[in-house]
Amino acid sequence: TYQWTVRSSLGDGTRSVADEQEGSCVKYGDIVYLQVNNVNNRWLTGGRGQFPTYNEDVYTYNALGSSYEEFTAASTYQWTVRSSLGDGTRSVADEQEGSCVKYGDIVYLQVNNVNNRWLTGGRGQFPTYNEDVYTYNALGSSYEEFTAASTYQWT
Repeated sequence: TYQWTVRSSLGDGTRSVADEQEGSCVKYGDIVYLQVNNVNNRWLTGGRGQFPTYNEDVYTYNALGSSYEEFTAASTYQWTVRSSLGDGTRSVADEQEGSCVKYGDIVYLQVNNVNNRWLTGGRGQFPTYNEDVYTYNALGSSYEEFTAASTYQWT
């Protein structure tokens, strides 16, 4: 599916249940959860993977489906909404912290389990042709910082 529900918490995993912050704006600096909109109990999780990907993998998993997902991997489901890349440190406040995100704004989604990892999409070559999604270090190389810069921007 191409639709996601932005949530302030995991809730109970049921898509039809309203979020406790429904009606409020999402603000820069907020931690959000992205729930896929075609099935219950599936959220976007990033910063996953071991050698050779090292925190670059992105999936949709059930965050409440096991004690590992619910407790050990909990921060991989959390995405900090940012107005810029900043310096990559998760604990550094966003320069627009507390301001509402408006329709059409460009945002960056930083995964909350490791520094220097942002959601990047439209990646990949044959056979996927710009269909891949990862959590890469946008500041990790001149290629990522300049050539691939727009792949970290979400509207």
